[in-house]
Amino acid sequence: MLTTIFCHSDDFCKDFEKQFNSNFLTSGENIRKKSFKLTLSEIVTISIFYHHSGYKTFKDYYEKYVLVHMCNDFKELVSYNRFLELRRNVLVPLISFIQLKEKSIMKCNTP
Repeated sequence: MLTTIFCHSDDFCKDFEKQFNSNFLTSGENIRKKSFKLTLSEIVTISIFYHHSGYKTFKDYYEKYVLVHMCNDFKELVSYNRFLELRRNVLVPLISFIQLKEKSIMKCNTP
């Protein structure tokens, strides 16, 4: 299930970033883009997989499951506090991805 979520989110995030960057207006000044250790799709995948984990809090899920059991799946894992900072930056693509997948699921279930 983790791999499936990642594949779908990675495809979506690549398209999202391409669209976002091509439509982004700048003032003409060079703006430094801080790189993340985790990719957009990795952050989205970890956030979505929480809902399948059975943990009651995201903190327990991240510290007791992600950092312990997913270190082979995600090579550049960061601390819990840093992950929360990164997750704030992916709110728009995360919501867009969830809405898109919800719509596609609803189309498949419509008689």
